[in-house]
Amino acid sequence: MDALSIERAPFNIGVSIIEPGSARTHFRYARAQLGEPPDEPATAPLPGSVFNPDPCIESPCVAPIFPKSINPIPLAPLLRQTRMDNACSTVHSAAHATAASTLESSSRQCSTGSVMNGKRVTREQVLEASRGMLQQQFYAVFSTPANGMEAVMQNLPEHLEHQCKIERDGILVAAGPHWSDDEQYWDGDGLFIIRATSIEHAKSIAAQDPMHQCGARRFSIRPWLVNEGRLNLSIEFSTGKFTLS
Repeated sequence: MDALSIERAPFNIGVSIIEPGSARTHFRYARAQLGEPPDEPATAPLPGSVFNPDPCIESPCVAPIFPKSINPIPLAPLLRQTRMDNACSTVHSAAHATAASTLESSSRQCSTGSVMNGKRVTREQVLEASRGMLQQQFYAVFSTPANGMEAVMQNLPEHLEHQCKIERDGILVAAGPHWSDDEQYWDGDGLFIIRATSIEHAKSIAAQDPMHQCGARRFSIRPWLVNEGRLNLSIEFSTGKFTLS
């Protein structure tokens, strides 16, 4: 104990114990006095308010203030029990933390189990997980320069004409160039989304692009399932104008 302070009053004695860490425990008698006990029985202490000095420790500041009619209970065992309770609480909290950490680790393993176990997520699993969404299958064609920008610029008019044709045929969904990271330049690459019945069909469509036929650009294709998104179409009847965003 860092400090032991005793308050004295004619009919009220209080003791405050300040333990390491500034934790405080207060004890107070309902009635007590110095010296010999009175003729009448001493008033019983309030529940939970008994100060329990250790009989093995003689202290002139503590022992004389208790009436002889009161049989004090040793404080040391209670303090030891408090320390044990605190230790058990610490162990209990540590056990909870360990269990939570184990559960979190297990959850991470479950979420990445398909990768850790060498298994791959199937198309059917994705379709089942996104049931009720659009689930429209398209193909994304990534087109990049093969021989610098000169060949790309020379074949650009034919490329745009071809894109407009497959747009009218209902094949092209969307297309356009990719800007540089600073959004100030075009390095000749682009992306277009097409409708096809299979990836082999998509490859045959992409191969007909003049850019790819002459070797100015090369392409790669990835199947793309569209589930989420939104297009806003506004049409003004009075002016015949429309806005797509």
